[in-house]
Amino acid sequence: MTDRVCYTYARAFLQHMASEGQFGPGTAVALAGDLRPSTPRIMAACAAAVSDAGGVVVDCGFVPSPAVAAHGFALGVPSLMVTGSHIPDDRNGIKFNRADGEVLKPDETAIKAQDVAVDESLFDADGQLLAPPVLDAPVDVGTAYVARYAGFFGSEALKGLKLGVYQHSAVGRDIVVDVVRALGAEVVALGRSERFIPVDTEAVRPEDVVLAREWSAQYGLDAILSTDGDPIARCWPMKPEPGCAAMCWACSAPAPWAWRRWPRRSAPIPRWNCRAGLPMCAAPGSARPS
Repeated sequence: MTDRVCYTYARAFLQHMASEGQFGPGTAVALAGDLRPSTPRIMAACAAAVSDAGGVVVDCGFVPSPAVAAHGFALGVPSLMVTGSHIPDDRNGIKFNRADGEVLKPDETAIKAQDVAVDESLFDADGQLLAPPVLDAPVDVGTAYVARYAGFFGSEALKGLKLGVYQHSAVGRDIVVDVVRALGAEVVALGRSERFIPVDTEAVRPEDVVLAREWSAQYGLDAILSTDGDPIARCWPMKPEPGCAAMCWACSAPAPWAWRRWPRRSAPIPRWNCRAGLPMCAAPGSARPS
């Protein structure tokens, strides 16, 4: 992924957003990234594309995809997330979000169909920017993101539970700790790494299973949560109970980490599907999230 490739795809996305009435001169565009070594360079290429298209870059720093998406939705502006999720750190990618929701297949087709005029003088022979922009100090989107969960579920939703958070090199590793702690759980941070580790929570590695069992025995955990390189977050039950429901990792709608019956609630847990079609649940009496 050269700067030229990233720049061109970002411009194509913005041209499509302009055709949808969601981007124009002066429009803010939220930008964030994960912790891969190539991410800052790609963020700079995307920032150049936004500026050259007449937009205003809102640097959200290094936060998970749902956090930058939620910030964009709150502002009513498009957003970009530089991440390769769980793939090895020598690769990367860009996720695009509309101002009003996720990019869908018709959007992808329209983006690929864009005719983008690129000023070749911006790049060297290898397709890298000759003068990459320096991003401003990032805005704080983490505080509002944590508050969104705490406000929906309450400060005692996970009270009485002892939860481990396998942090590894995930960009959401600190926000996951903050969210779970804000919901009342006792949190043990586990396995933090300054080297990128391509953890895939849909295909858990045998070594991670071993680690989870060791940590559970060592700390007496009710469950261990982790994430891929970018999204937030998944749960590995250490003490599973009936009445389970999957949390919503695939969209930015609020969802509980409900691997067991709702703590100290006797009433059945209402269930519905999130925008990604995954089962969700909430405390009795809670309003369905939009």
